[in-house]
Amino acid sequence: MKWMNTNKGYGVISRLLHIIVAILLIVQLSVGFWMIGLLGDSKALIYSYHKSFGLFILALAWCRLVWRVINPVPKLNTSNFSGLLARSIHCVFYSLLLVIPISGWVMSTKVSSPPYVPYLGYLAFPLIKGKSVCILGHPYDWAIIFSNIHEYTVYFLLICIVLHTIIAYRHAKMKNEIYKRMFSDQT
Repeated sequence: MKWMNTNKGYGVISRLLHIIVAILLIVQLSVGFWMIGLLGDSKALIYSYHKSFGLFILALAWCRLVWRVINPVPKLNTSNFSGLLARSIHCVFYSLLLVIPISGWVMSTKVSSPPYVPYLGYLAFPLIKGKSVCILGHPYDWAIIFSNIHEYTVYFLLICIVLHTIIAYRHAKMKNEIYKRMFSDQT
């Protein structure tokens, strides 16, 4: 069992981070769409947990990014176009894993009372000297802007997840080198 990536395959840490983030994203997206229609006290509690797990996913995204920088990325033995497409999709995923929680956090700091995002019962990202990170303009205007960013990037993420799953399934069905690179230890 290899912990680090090699030129031929992903290590255990990369695979675990991928699986954990994937599961959390599926849960987070499901809860996000479900909680919109909630009413009453349960809505505030669910929103609080949604925000907390969003921050956790953001932290894991940073961990994945750092791990990817300090670890070799397995080489792709595919055409230039396929390789470029694969690397581009990874860049898009990393960008979305950063943009979605940050936009949700900024949106929350603009509409919350008190204006902070709780993290599992603790303060996270409190206002600095009574002002939020985005101090320009009316808070409600910023909340709308970041709400739209949050919403539309989530839809784009869903499209990317579906495409990613289809491509992964195709490689799994073919049991080709890319499949082996993702799911087995190689030296």
